[in-house]
Amino acid sequence: MKARKLILGFMGTMLAVSLAGTVLADDVATYPASMCRPQDSGSLEVLSNGGVENPTSSSVTALCPVERKWEDGGWMTKLSGTAWVLDRNTSTNSCCRAVSRNPSGGNVEGTWVCTSGSSTSYQSLSVPQITDTTTFSHFYLECTVPGATGSTSGLLSFKATQE
Repeated sequence: MKARKLILGFMGTMLAVSLAGTVLADDVATYPASMCRPQDSGSLEVLSNGGVENPTSSSVTALCPVERKWEDGGWMTKLSGTAWVLDRNTSTNSCCRAVSRNPSGGNVEGTWVCTSGSSTSYQSLSVPQITDTTTFSHFYLECTVPGATGSTSGLLSFKATQE
């Protein structure tokens, strides 16, 4: 009888811990930058590593879609992220922000975060969180990719965190 109570108590504790973890967990997904699309008439070239680069001399705005998640009977309302950028332009920085848009024309635009100079290595940009409680809004990261100045700049991947 004592062993049975011990086992049931342990199982109850494990169930409570697993449910708490589910409720508290953020939804995190990493996407290849090849999912990003250039805004307007911009150009992004897809690379064999799943990233993209800007082959032109002008900056290009990349729109990187995020699948908005449904959890526990409702849409997730918060988006933040990380973008891995390659900024080889010595005079223009690469910048990213989180954005949400809805069919009624409303939007939430996050704060831009930018590189602080050129580099031959990928730099990570921590994109600040936005909140949008509108039912039919969609999420994406928006990044500017500087124009080429001898070498091209680009994006490798981006991570989206939703709550």
